[in-house]
Amino acid sequence: MPNALVGQLHDPSHDNFWRALGHRSTVTALGLLSLVDPSNPAKEVVTTASAILEIIETAKTIERGFTDEWQRADGTTAKKKRQGKVFRPKLFSEVNNALVELFTRQLQITRVTWKKRKKVTSQLWVHFLDSFRFIYVSDGEELNLDLVPETDKADISSVDGRPVVKLNDRRPSGIGFRLNTELARELAGKGRRYTIFMGKVFGLLKELSNDPAAARTALWVISQRKKEIRTNEAWLVNNIISSAKNLTLSEKDRRLLAILEKLQDLGVITEVKEQTYAPSSRKKGCYLVMTKAEEWHMARKKGAK
Repeated sequence: MPNALVGQLHDPSHDNFWRALGHRSTVTALGLLSLVDPSNPAKEVVTTASAILEIIETAKTIERGFTDEWQRADGTTAKKKRQGKVFRPKLFSEVNNALVELFTRQLQITRVTWKKRKKVTSQLWVHFLDSFRFIYVSDGEELNLDLVPETDKADISSVDGRPVVKLNDRRPSGIGFRLNTELARELAGKGRRYTIFMGKVFGLLKELSNDPAAARTALWVISQRKKEIRTNEAWLVNNIISSAKNLTLSEKDRRLLAILEKLQDLGVITEVKEQTYAPSSRKKGCYLVMTKAEEWHMARKKGAK
């Protein structure tokens, strides 16, 4: 799963489970996973709207870095980055939109089991979140929203049988959410390190959110299944640094090497070597050999899908 999730960000066709979400919702999902208890992924997480909004702001910044555009609340497309991180009251509506997206959108899990020495693959459609709720406190105690008059509240969910109640004209004191049962079971079955790893990926994206090319490079490195990565330098420059349209090729090369040095400083990779293809090779130019740090290498078990 970690490879699939991270791979979705640098290659949207990487995995069916995350393909439906897009960049912003995938980074938001990573941020929510960073709040989950690694020892008990099924446990409800209670946090603040500000904490969720900080996750969403990181997701928006990453999305802009990948697409150079983003969607406004009215559905129009913006192409110029906003500056600053002032959390204006109206921005809290984005918390509703982001959580409703993960609450209502169905995603596909591919599960592999073995029966009588035969591999059986099954598809399961789930929601990323089984539930989320707004928490309101009055006089030091949580309000029972069932007792609030219907005229003072609204259901913002579009899914029948899965209500999400929000009070009108009042900001919540907190937000609670719970991962989908099947997703939580999968995370629990793989151990604490998977949940911790996803939280680390979000932390890295947050660290690199103002450097889109570095974020893309980091995601590409992390999603590689081999610890020692060999890649054509020209391919990496053209596919990772390609958004820097005003740079010459030599400037892009220097930019790539500076990014790899930054990833070394952040402990994502431990070594980078530039090699030249042998004269007898059909390939020309240089290729890079980089070693992924142990803590960023999530090796798949043999035979796992």
